[in-house]
Amino acid sequence: MADEDAVLILSSVKVNGRAALVSAFPDRLVIIDRGGTETIPIGHVARVTHKAGVRSGRLGIVIADGRQFEIRGLRARDTPTAFQVLVRLASGR
Repeated sequence: MADEDAVLILSSVKVNGRAALVSAFPDRLVIIDRGGTETIPIGHVARVTHKAGVRSGRLGIVIADGRQFEIRGLRARDTPTAFQVLVRLASGR
């Protein structure tokens, strides 16, 4: 799992309130925080949402089993791009 294979890397963000690094690969989503590493198959992503404010944005990811992840700390201008990449990966395009 090399970072150079990642389609999207979100560093210096918070996932559900904890500092984290999020990497999106064509086949999986990887969330690394102090609690460890969580690998989610990209096909298990049920929904992706986004909201961009004046200064920052956030992404919401819902997994098929009902778990939810809120990613905060993105720059407002980066939020729509990250959203589009995640939607494209989750839809298999």
